[in-house]
Amino acid sequence: MIATSRDREDPIHPNQFVGHVVPRRGGFAPATTRACIVVGATRNDEARSVYQVVVFDLPHRRFEIVVLVTDENRCDLAGGSPDAREGLMERVSRTEDIDDWAFDEELSLALRIRSSTHFTPVAVARLAARLLAPQPGMVVLDVGAGVGKFCITAAREVETAMFVGVEWRPHLVHVASAIRRRYALKNVRFVLGDAFDLDWSAFDAFYFYNPFAEQLLESAFALDDTIEFHPANFMRYIACVQRRLAMARVGTRIVTYHGFGGLPPAGYELAREDRIGSDRVELWLKTRSTAETQEAS
Repeated sequence: MIATSRDREDPIHPNQFVGHVVPRRGGFAPATTRACIVVGATRNDEARSVYQVVVFDLPHRRFEIVVLVTDENRCDLAGGSPDAREGLMERVSRTEDIDDWAFDEELSLALRIRSSTHFTPVAVARLAARLLAPQPGMVVLDVGAGVGKFCITAAREVETAMFVGVEWRPHLVHVASAIRRRYALKNVRFVLGDAFDLDWSAFDAFYFYNPFAEQLLESAFALDDTIEFHPANFMRYIACVQRRLAMARVGTRIVTYHGFGGLPPAGYELAREDRIGSDRVELWLKTRSTAETQEAS
């Protein structure tokens, strides 16, 4: 798309000032759009502020918004109610497509290099989200959320479910939370801490992308060195997962990509298996209670 510069002489109305814009290569670009071009500017001398016209180029529509440049590093769409700003960004978020490349653009170079190894591919996340939350109101826990790629993609894919990502690296929780805010998602949140300190009975489904494999990797392949690594931890974490899944209620759903290091406990049945990405996505359903399982054995 080619855009030419032009001056805006038409008045600026308060209801035009909605949303949030962050800097990108070549100018300001909305965090929730694939492409954005500044096509004009004007100065409001009375307010002593510089305005720019920004084109949102989305897969299904294109529209312009007037933005107020507040400084060199940030551009906010000013004025209007907070609800109006949030509402627009939600609509933009739902309209724009997202892929692995677009998500990785939100990350630092160090994280981007490791993304394909440590973070769920978008196509996998979309499939997993539909398998995990087929009914409205379901709550899903992502164990080892990292930068939030699964939760953010899943929340966009299934808007009727709540996705919770737990991660024990503070800097990754910070990154995930920032991306969530940029996409204006209300059905996802991130928790800093140990997954085993949470009450797993609060969740209807669980997602695992081999979250404990780092314990077995050489340091060069680990995401970073901010946590402790030891093979004994791997076995301990697997046992903790199996104990909590054994206590889960009938109907609990598990989706794994590259597994979680072990098998679900007795009472779960493999309901579906899809080859995708570099492995397969497995859906496990709990069909029998712990008591029924013990009686059967």
